[in-house]
Amino acid sequence: MGRALPESRPAPVVPLVVERLRLRDVRNWARLDLALPPGAVVLVGPNGAGKTNLLEALSLLAPGRGLRRAGL
Repeated sequence: MGRALPESRPAPVVPLVVERLRLRDVRNWARLDLALPPGAVVLVGPNGAGKTNLLEALSLLAPGRGLRRAGL
């Protein structure tokens, strides 16, 4: 019989804190330099203002393929 493998434990979750976001040529954002306060942030604006594009840029920092699972 084979030996039992050691029990694997999930890696601890470390929160990601974004203090500043700088974008250049990301969808409708030619340039953006945004300082973010600690805590929750609410994005408000009309349709087409770029709220989702900003979230998509942030999602590229996380493992995976972006907010809509799209590649770069």
